[in-house]
This record gives sequence, structure tokens and C-alpha cells, in this order.
Amino acid sequence: MNIPSAFRLLGHRIAVNKIPLAEWPHGEDCVGVWDPLNYKIDLLAEFDGSRGDHTFMHELLHAALHLMNHKLTHDEKFVDTLAGMLHQALTSCEYPKAARKRSSKK
Repeated sequence: MNIPSAFRLLGHRIAVNKIPLAEWPHGEDCVGVWDPLNYKIDLLAEFDGSRGDHTFMHELLHAALHLMNHKLTHDEKFVDTLAGMLHQALTSCEYPKAARKRSSKK
């Protein structure tokens, strides 16, 4: 899964920043942050692969729920579980092979 540098929700541009551990301002127990005042998500750069993808989905859900003014935005268990489910669904999608065009002989 490619983590974007930005995306839009409800007309707002949400920046996504990957920050190296040496510059990480959010504490050692944190690997991702949704900042609603600045419309940005900070991700620990060293968290890559499926852990990084899941962290991105987690923070994206915080952003979406916050913009919906939904009470579940502060429910870490709900956000993390739904983020994991969405991450798995998006990274395990199976698509049908493109249908071959049948050549018509006249």
C-alpha cells in the first residue's frame, strides 16, 4: 500500500508527514498522530510495511471521524480495530482478470 503525502476529506487537504525517529516530537509510545488543528497526520518514518500502513489507516480514521464530529474519534480500540479491518480489505483485494476481447470473424 502506498501512503500518500496528502489526500482530501470533506474538502480539507490533509497532509501526511513521515518523520524520522530522531526528529519525532510525539513521544516514544506514539507512532502516528492526527493533528486536527493543522489538518495533518504525522507518521513515524521507521514504521513501514504493514505496520506503517495500519498506522496510516488508524490516523486516517481519526481524521474522518473528527471531521464527522463523531464521538468514536476518541475510542482507540474502535479506531484501531476498524483500521486493521480496512487495511486488510484494501491490501487483500482480488480482482478479476481483464476479459479478453473476442475477435469477431466475418
